Amino acid sequence: MVAEKAGSKPASTYLRELALERAAKQRKGYKPAPVTDHKALAQVLALLGQHKLVNAFKQSEQKIEDGVQPADDETILLLRECRDLLSKIHRLLVRALGGSGQ
Repeated sequence: MVAEKAGSKPASTYLRELALERAAKQRKGYKPAPVTDHKALAQVLALLGQHKLVNAFKQSEQKIEDGVQPADDETILLLRECRDLLSKIHRLLVRALGGSGQ
């Protein structure tokens, strides 16, 4: 019954209008929290790119796998965790600055 009277409006909007005896204001859509300091985030992202740490970790892993550089399992795990962490930080910074972060 309420749905029929509401027509194309959501039932909650129709009921709110009935209760307040006036048309309800349309609510604004969701907006993500604003990034207050794009410049600082961009600088951090630039530093990550300049140092090329992710590639350095990948190269170290490759040397270990090829047998050029000796390492135990703990060292290999630590290298992979560091590489993955830096990659995640990079993606999050790109996303915070409006990029896709993929």
